[in-house]
Amino acid sequence: MLSDCTKTIFSDYEDDKETIEMKILFVVSDFDIGGITSALKNLTNELIIKGHQVDILNMPSAASLPEGFNANIGLIQLPKKVQKWNLCIEDVKGASLPLKIFFSFVGIGKKLLNKKNKWIPFIFHYMQNLDDYDVAIAFRQDPADYYVVKYKTNAKRKVGFWHGDPDYMGDTSSWDRCVYDMDCIAGVSNAVCENLLRHYPKLKSRIYTVYNIFDKKKIIEQSKEYKVGYSSSAFNIVTVSRLGLSEPKNHQRIPAICKKLKADGRNFHWTIVGDGEDRGRLKQLILENDLENEISIIGKKSNPYPYIKQADLFVLTSSSESYGMVVMESLILGTPVVAGDYPALKEILSNECGIRADNSTYGIYLGVKAILDNKVKYNQLKENCSKFKYSTDETYQQFLKLCGE
Repeated sequence: MLSDCTKTIFSDYEDDKETIEMKILFVVSDFDIGGITSALKNLTNELIIKGHQVDILNMPSAASLPEGFNANIGLIQLPKKVQKWNLCIEDVKGASLPLKIFFSFVGIGKKLLNKKNKWIPFIFHYMQNLDDYDVAIAFRQDPADYYVVKYKTNAKRKVGFWHGDPDYMGDTSSWDRCVYDMDCIAGVSNAVCENLLRHYPKLKSRIYTVYNIFDKKKIIEQSKEYKVGYSSSAFNIVTVSRLGLSEPKNHQRIPAICKKLKADGRNFHWTIVGDGEDRGRLKQLILENDLENEISIIGKKSNPYPYIKQADLFVLTSSSESYGMVVMESLILGTPVVAGDYPALKEILSNECGIRADNSTYGIYLGVKAILDNKVKYNQLKENCSKFKYSTDETYQQFLKLCGE
């Protein structure tokens, strides 16, 4: 049960929505730029707007929160003895000789203790408990986040978020030790929650769906920041993603699809916005299939929204996503979507705004081809997308339920 708090009214229109002012702590093991950090930013910013007090525990020991976080969010520092909880080889390389020797001993101790799952309890022993929070949230699915929330906060409600599809996470044994420590677990889609229940059936009464939240106004503003050099004579397709040829990203599908479209005589250009470990291999596939004129890899962009907004079509090649944030961003920007039909997709993409294709290379090819071959169908999808409405209300109400009894 949450502590007794002052009840206040928040609404975009009238005083018709009751909520509770809460003091909320987010525990996050890193601020790496990506979907989870973006989701954290949007959620914490929304909570500030709604009148809640929000703090973030600075486990990455960052100088400040990443760009875009509300200035009213508090950043709590770890004690110095704990700041090297995630000690790695890069810390040793950049240190002075005495520190290198010290870190080497600490690293040996970490390795030995990790074998017995004792490192996290050992290092966080030096951290005092964080008091007076109504809710403490382990926002990244990291055992350290979960441990801190469970044992180093006195929050009345302890929550763990789960952003990934457990079927595609490989070895999840590290979660077996901590997933039951939380009062409840928030999955970012109904599909994720269903898969979690298969892996952890005892969590049945403690799993909630809380969708990712989006800053619609900011996305639209950023989409207007610059003009993209798309060809005016070609049908422009875009994919925005971290590049990977293996599951679940499956970007090797793009050259295969383009090869078929080129053989069909279709006039198109496919722009890939992103970077990753498989960029070189993907580029090689493009060269091997003589598709340099049909596909461009332009690298990672801090603001990819103009590429999505000004494209004719967004295509997602993933075999699975826990939610699919970029699909929602495309719809917010009025760009139709073709994607392989993974379980969570039906929670985002309707037939009015895109095509949920068979989740295979050939299936996605048929989805793209259907749009290229049917201008009337495409224009209808484009018109429907232009009318797409997004509100934060559903996610906010899900979050309040998560924080309830």
